[in-house]
Amino acid sequence: MDPSDPDFKYLGVDRKALLKELANFDSKNVIWVEDEKEGYILADIKDTTGDTITVALKDGSVSIEKIFF
Repeated sequence: MDPSDPDFKYLGVDRKALLKELANFDSKNVIWVEDEKEGYILADIKDTTGDTITVALKDGSVSIEKIFF
């Protein structure tokens, strides 16, 4: 493979960008929230108090009940 080929960018992975993106992700601070439009969306956990979890979505905040399986 020739790295100077213009189509190479679709085959190769920019490792610096990948590491930078992965550094921002922490699986202990995110949750999947059910959404009518998109099925499930990723949200950041902001606070856990009693039986509720406060999460931040793209468009604001919402509180949901804790559900343990």
